[in-house]
Amino acid sequence: MTRPPISFPFVRKIGAPIYLSGPAPFRRDGESPMVQAYCVKCRAKREMAEPKKVKLKNGKPAMKGKCPKCGTTLFRIGAA
Repeated sequence: MTRPPISFPFVRKIGAPIYLSGPAPFRRDGESPMVQAYCVKCRAKREMAEPKKVKLKNGKPAMKGKCPKCGTTLFRIGAA
């Protein structure tokens, strides 16, 4: 007995994750990208101060910066 193919009203396209799907929006001054990351200390999403592009050991891009309110280091994988 064979099963009929499953069809859903929506189809998920396989490709890059959402956070890698487009370029990061830039500030008006054009210097650094606006990157948001979760601050563990503030328990809120914050825009990174002094964001820097970094690369992980496995080659994935990431962004590293500081929380503008408390100064804690913020890290966002795949946002570079």
